[in-house]
Amino acid sequence: MDNAQQTLELEQAEAGMTLADDVFDANGGVLVSAGTELTDKLIQILRRREIKTLEVNSPELDAESRLSRRQAIEQRLERQYAPFNSPTMDQLKELFRHYHTRGLS
Repeated sequence: MDNAQQTLELEQAEAGMTLADDVFDANGGVLVSAGTELTDKLIQILRRREIKTLEVNSPELDAESRLSRRQAIEQRLERQYAPFNSPTMDQLKELFRHYHTRGLS
């Protein structure tokens, strides 16, 4: 199977996953390079550095799994943006929806 790239909350990351993109600190410095395999210790370090999300390589998902993941992302975005009621925030939510659900159609 081919590998797909997906965005995960750090809390969803597991040892053994491989980073698809570099992880940057708040100042733009590279903390961890793409291709690095995550370990429990590395996940703890990233948590202490307040990293929220990671891009990881993952096996290609079947149609049901893609739909489930897309729905979970959309529900999370709806919760996060529910307090806001402005066209600008709606546009921002749609940009995030597009970014986080790419490859899940």
